[in-house]
Amino acid sequence: TTKPRRKEELIHMKFTVEKRLLNEAVTNLQRAVSSKTSIPALEGILIRSEENRLILTAYDLEIGMQTELPAIISAPGAIILTAKLFAEIVRRSPDEDITIDVDDRNTATITSGVSCFTIIGMDSAEFPELPKITDADTIKMPQELLKSMIRQTLFAVADSTAKPIHQGSLFKIENGNLDVVSVDGYRLALRREAINYANNTEFVVPGKTLNEISKILSGEVEDQVKIFFTENHIVFEFDDTVVVSRLIEGEYF
Repeated sequence: TTKPRRKEELIHMKFTVEKRLLNEAVTNLQRAVSSKTSIPALEGILIRSEENRLILTAYDLEIGMQTELPAIISAPGAIILTAKLFAEIVRRSPDEDITIDVDDRNTATITSGVSCFTIIGMDSAEFPELPKITDADTIKMPQELLKSMIRQTLFAVADSTAKPIHQGSLFKIENGNLDVVSVDGYRLALRREAINYANNTEFVVPGKTLNEISKILSGEVEDQVKIFFTENHIVFEFDDTVVVSRLIEGEYF
C-alpha cells in the first residue's frame, strides 16, 4: 500500500537499481543480520547511496558484511530498512529494476513495475560502525582454494561451548604454508596449502563466519580473496563484498 506524500515531506534519498543485483546482495547480507537483539537497527540493513553506487551493510556485532552495487542515484542519502521485510519485497518485485525513494521521515517507497510498497525505516545514525582495521597484515589467495579449505575442515568445528575456542578453526601460517585446523574433541581436520606469505602467524576464526563466507565465495580459481587480520579482527575482501569478523582469543591446543 502507499499514500500520497505531503508537500513538506522532502525526498532525501532516491535511487534505481537492478533487481537481480539487489536481491543477491540482500540475500547474502541477511547472513549477518541479528535475529535476536535488543537493538532494532541490528535487525536491519543499512543502505547508503552516493555518486553512482549503493553501499549495503549488515552487522550483528560478531560478523559484519558490506557490499557495493552500481545504481542510478537521483539523491544521495542513507536509511536502515528491516532486513526480513525488505528482502521479501525485493524478492517479489515484478520488474527488472527497483526504485526506492525515502522522505525526511524515513518512509521508504519501493516501486517496481506495477507494485508499490511503503515501509517505515530507521535513522541511519542508529547503525553501529563496523570495526575499523588499520595496520593489518594481508594475505591474498584464490577464492576457490579458501572455499575448499574451509569446507574440508568446517565439519570438525565444535558445537559445544565447553571450550569456546574450538568453536572456530585455527589458521596457522608457518614457512609459507597455511594450515586450517578444526577440532571438536572427537575429530581433528587439517588442510595444508602453500601460500605467498612470508611471516609466521596464527589466529582462530569463528566457525559461523567461515560457514557464511564459504557460501558466498565464488569458487573460481581466477577470483582472488584478500584477508586482512589484526589481533582482534579479520576481514575477507572479495568481488564487491567485505566481511568483517571478530577473532576468538585463547590457546587452540
